[in-house]
Amino acid sequence: MNKKILLTLLVIIMFFSISSVYAVDNSIDSSNTYSNLNTLKHTDTYQSSLIDNINENISSKTVEKEISVETKEKTEKSITKSDNKLNTNNYVVNKKSSDTQTKVDVISKDTSTKKVNKTLKTTDNYYFNASVTNDGDGSKDNPWKTINQLNFNKITNGSTVYISNGNYNVDNIDVNIDVNIIGENTNKTIIKGYNTYDEVFNFNKHTTITNITFTNSSTKVIYNTGTLELNNCIFKNNNITSYDACIKNNGKLTVNNCLFNNVSSQKSSVIYNSASNSINLYLKNSIFTNNNAYKGIVLLYGSCAQLYNTTFNNNKATIMAGCIYLEKSSMNVNLSTFINNSVLKGTGGVFYVYDSDLFVNNSIFSNNYALFGGVATFLNGSGDGEEITESKHNSTIINSSFTNNKVLYDGGVFFDVYSNLDIRSSNFTNNSARNGGSIYGDYSKININNTIFKNNTATYFGGSIYTNQIDIALNNNNFINNKATKAEDVYSQYSRSFTSKNNTQTNTNSIITNQITTTKKPQVIITNLNNTPITTIPSSYDLRKLNQVTSVKSQSGGGNCWSFATMGALESCILKATGISYDLSENNMKNIMALFSQSAWCISPNLGGYDEMPITYLINWYGPTDENNDPYIPEIIVSPQINNLIQINNVYGIPSRTNYTDNNEYKKAIMKYGAVYTDIYWLGSNVDNTHNSYYCHEKPEYTNHAVCIVGWDDNYNKNNFITPAPGNGAFIIKNSWGTSSGENGYYYVSYYDESILNTCDDIYGAGGFTFIINNTETYDKIYQYDVGGISNWLESNKYGNYSNEYISSGNELIKAFGTYVSDLTNNYTVSIYVNNVLKHTQKGLFTHLGYETVQVTKSINVKTNDKIKVVLELVSSSTVQIPISESKYTRIVSTTNSYVNGKTNSDSVACLKLYTSEINKSEVDAVVTKSNLTNTQLLINIHDTNGNSINTGTITIKENNTILKTVQVTSNQTYVDLGIKKGIHLITVCYNASNYAPSNTTLLLNIGATTINSDVLNSDLKNTTIKVVVRDSNNNLVNSGRVVIYNNNNLLTNTTLINGQAIIVLNLNAGTQTLNILYLDDNLYQSSNITQTITVKAIDTKMSVVAYSKLTTNSTIEVTV
Repeated sequence: MNKKILLTLLVIIMFFSISSVYAVDNSIDSSNTYSNLNTLKHTDTYQSSLIDNINENISSKTVEKEISVETKEKTEKSITKSDNKLNTNNYVVNKKSSDTQTKVDVISKDTSTKKVNKTLKTTDNYYFNASVTNDGDGSKDNPWKTINQLNFNKITNGSTVYISNGNYNVDNIDVNIDVNIIGENTNKTIIKGYNTYDEVFNFNKHTTITNITFTNSSTKVIYNTGTLELNNCIFKNNNITSYDACIKNNGKLTVNNCLFNNVSSQKSSVIYNSASNSINLYLKNSIFTNNNAYKGIVLLYGSCAQLYNTTFNNNKATIMAGCIYLEKSSMNVNLSTFINNSVLKGTGGVFYVYDSDLFVNNSIFSNNYALFGGVATFLNGSGDGEEITESKHNSTIINSSFTNNKVLYDGGVFFDVYSNLDIRSSNFTNNSARNGGSIYGDYSKININNTIFKNNTATYFGGSIYTNQIDIALNNNNFINNKATKAEDVYSQYSRSFTSKNNTQTNTNSIITNQITTTKKPQVIITNLNNTPITTIPSSYDLRKLNQVTSVKSQSGGGNCWSFATMGALESCILKATGISYDLSENNMKNIMALFSQSAWCISPNLGGYDEMPITYLINWYGPTDENNDPYIPEIIVSPQINNLIQINNVYGIPSRTNYTDNNEYKKAIMKYGAVYTDIYWLGSNVDNTHNSYYCHEKPEYTNHAVCIVGWDDNYNKNNFITPAPGNGAFIIKNSWGTSSGENGYYYVSYYDESILNTCDDIYGAGGFTFIINNTETYDKIYQYDVGGISNWLESNKYGNYSNEYISSGNELIKAFGTYVSDLTNNYTVSIYVNNVLKHTQKGLFTHLGYETVQVTKSINVKTNDKIKVVLELVSSSTVQIPISESKYTRIVSTTNSYVNGKTNSDSVACLKLYTSEINKSEVDAVVTKSNLTNTQLLINIHDTNGNSINTGTITIKENNTILKTVQVTSNQTYVDLGIKKGIHLITVCYNASNYAPSNTTLLLNIGATTINSDVLNSDLKNTTIKVVVRDSNNNLVNSGRVVIYNNNNLLTNTTLINGQAIIVLNLNAGTQTLNILYLDDNLYQSSNITQTITVKAIDTKMSVVAYSKLTTNSTIEVTV
């Protein structure tokens, strides 16, 4: 691939183009010019002096506990790994480890003349005393009063200087000798900086300072280019407002037993250390607390450092490195503690490690916070647009504890991209993140051995560890009670190698590898679309006058014009379509498409971009997101992928101009959709600052800037340019250099400009692009292997085909496919297979260049783990171009399931996406409104899980898999009449629709059921009368059938029902009788029965006997009853 040169804006060009505009406020620093034009496209070498300053109003905090130097007042308190508490009551640090105990008495009284640094040969002693009236001669008996350059010039080499208690105002002293400086009492020997420009002290020889408090400085306190030792010193309440640190070291610096408290550096760090290939910074037995910095309390650039037995507590940084920033450096950390440190807007709650090596041993990290990497962010490597330069750096963590660290996004403890990370015998407990509760690794190598991961949490993936495209080895680790939505312990995506041995897992499903799912849902749905064809093109048109452009932004020192031009065009398109103005995040786009991202191109952030990059960002659904979610700070080079505000599924590549006045397609696009993105070659000498116009009259070899076109004027005077144009006419462009450039940020560019609207990198055939805002049809998932987007085209003669195979991650509907388009005359045929079975074929022509999403004419159901293959065939009368993404330029998902003309390549994939929608869940409610043999009716309501009625689809009613009836759903309620026989029926009501998941419910129907009741009207002997009433299940009287009564299995009656009842007279014997009363019907109703107990009355009787006086044998007695 012959990649075009990345757009590069030159500061020299800018000098000529806007120097007069900036004459009042911002002079152009031509020294910041990028001299090499043939490097990166879109780098925008806008003057670095215009970088937006971020001023943090950080309230001062002080340690009110004074530190005594009197030996008799010392009380030994400690920081240990058991209690992990910071001691601020005195200045003694006692560190304990499993095999080492070191006790350091930090402050000791020293008013004697003993030598502090034995390497220095003291020849003379000098004295300062603020309490004397006038300056003396510097002797003990006649000390100097003022610490100034005049008096220091009198001090001889190798001397010792004693400073008595008191307040000394000091400004800009150069110390060019070897000297020991000793204060009487740390808390009472106070040097106040009152300078406004330069450092308080400049040391360039061998200097030792003991028992001094440095305070009240607004610029550097110390600048060291020699060898400097600080012992028992305090730096407090210094607020550095310039681009400086409290201490800047370009020599060798040792900080021992010192306190840094409430030191603020609004634009730099507290200690800045640079320029040494050997160890030139030693931090020992010290405390850093309540400090604030722009990036890093301690900043190392191109240097080496050792940190021992030191505590960092409650420190804050604005954009990165809550404690220590390393760039092209190395550091060893031992027996140290880091508690409650944070980064407000960026990464690395404790460490930010860029192209550097870090070794940590036996240290504690607790309650630290950042957006990424609650403890550390590791970033290694660089890219120039053509290839990635990997830097071989390693970070090793041994025998350390990480507890309660958290991030807003990814990597609760570590966020690692392109680096090697080795973790041994450590403990990760109660850390939390969005992905990777403890560790997030991307394109790196990670080895973890003999380590405990306990109670870590991820909102999404990887309760302990999240990895993407890495080599990872896990050995002898213990995973305990970690939590995540997916993969409680380890989530590994597209792993290059994954080794797991002798690990104890949270559960059997806690380690998940090679999962592919991308799910997004837009926050904005656009319905009021402009589909009106453009028939008349006016001679002038300006989106500004229609309030269809958003505000002009400033890209500051970052080479990110491509991001600003894209967002400017998209914001205009959304505003034109909806009337709503959005401020979209350029920062999110420029970082997600650059080196340190899962969708990375081989370009370091802020060094420019290809036109494919912003298109990929949008069509792959990485964005856009609101500016408030990721504000523009060029130095921040890692951004989160956040749910996109709106789905962009179509990018309209407008054909390149064939001549200077071939502008109608661009004019129509601006009128119909909004602003248009274009490349341009910008040279400062071509700018007319009087008319805010631009004209490049010589055809350049490449373009170096990107802007968006917001209108035109056919009558713009050709003489309003530095070099008169051949004819009238100009486009109105929106730039990204703030409102102080051009006409409030806008310029007029001649139609005859040789660079504009000619090319868009690998968007073949297009000279610019805009966005077709048409997301009334949105999708839930996108399947893609070209995570970095298109990087090249493969040419094929007359016919070509390309295909991708995916595994479905859910129950879904295939709704569309998408690809890049280079030729509108090619006929396409798309075929979709599910589990090797052809499900759909569709033919057609693409409608526009750029990127197009094509809806399939038939929705196709797929289930979880189904294999989906989409094949696209192109036919042309000449050649066809097949879009591919290559690993040499950008990230891809390496797979054997992507084919071009039937062949697969491990270094490239086809750019062919598949769009699906989740099958919406449905629910069925059914009730019986009527239930008998002639008129059984069901009322059925179908609704989604939110209770919204569904009025499409099909209802099928079954019994024992036999279909009883099928009806179409056309309204919110569906009535179904069933002709089923009497009896008990288990009915299943099934619902099916193309856009909803099937659902069903069951009903138990008791058709023809009856109830029988009886009343005893008369219980007389021989005349027992019973009334029997029979009703159906709806309580209606039953008008058919008969009543049968049994007594002791003897049939007593078989009587026909009349009007639902029967009155029956029975001839029963006296006494208690049990009757079994049955209702029987041969046709309509079910039988029913009831048991009735009756006590039949006997007839009342009287008996009389006539008495006889004499009775004989066989006499007769007359009895009357």
